Amino acid sequence: MARQPAYEPHEHVTPAAPARPVAAAPATETRVRPSYTGLATRIVLTLLGAAGLIVGSFTNVMDGTLGTDASVRALWTTDMTGSTFVGSLGFAMIVVGLVAVVGMAMRTGWLTSLAGAVGLAGTILFLVQVYRADDNFNAVDIGTGLWGLGALLCLVGGFFGARREVVETTATTTTTGGYVVR
Repeated sequence: MARQPAYEPHEHVTPAAPARPVAAAPATETRVRPSYTGLATRIVLTLLGAAGLIVGSFTNVMDGTLGTDASVRALWTTDMTGSTFVGSLGFAMIVVGLVAVVGMAMRTGWLTSLAGAVGLAGTILFLVQVYRADDNFNAVDIGTGLWGLGALLCLVGGFFGARREVVETTATTTTTGGYVVR
């Protein structure tokens, strides 16, 4: 810290006149409330997406094969059949749909988006293997489309949610004799 030497003169400052009372600025109150539109959008998109994932599992996904009959191995091999219910791709999509619904309990929606991303990745991997097996997409049935659409709805639904809106209100103030009255 630099100090001024004692022998240098310094400027003398005279105090200003006493300050007069000044009216206070308008008081603002900030409230935080949830965004009900975003929450409703999230609920609708997630429930529709989960319904698509679950219903698609019980419909034909390829050449008359039910989603619950397609093996999970169909994600990395061209062998699409020969599966138990628990080991099926349809069961995996049902679990993804249920995880998306459970993800609605969290305010941020990250679990719903994650479930949608996993479902979309599973659908894309399945479509790649269908194309590898037949060299076209003619074998794809409605169940695969429901998986893709449901997963996409869950992914987008997770972006909406109970975000907070800041609402600012202004109170009127008046001054009387230097005192603020609200």
